[in-house]
Amino acid sequence: MAQPQRQFKLGTDQISVFENDGNNGKYLSANLNGRRYQDGNDWKSTHSYSPTQLASHIALCQQTLNWMLDQAPDKPRDSD
Repeated sequence: MAQPQRQFKLGTDQISVFENDGNNGKYLSANLNGRRYQDGNDWKSTHSYSPTQLASHIALCQQTLNWMLDQAPDKPRDSD
């Protein structure tokens, strides 16, 4: 698996940004990983958020989006 170009973390949230090849050249995409938590000895992932966790997730998404847009203002922003 390719290594992310950048990772953003806030609390238990993490977003990984990857550079991809598309029809119009390279573009960035973000993978939003589920919130991680420990259940006994096992680590698990969920996509369920409390209001406080959701606010944190939104802030992390905004930070990631701002960084992605700053990376390539003249390049395509999606795979189309």
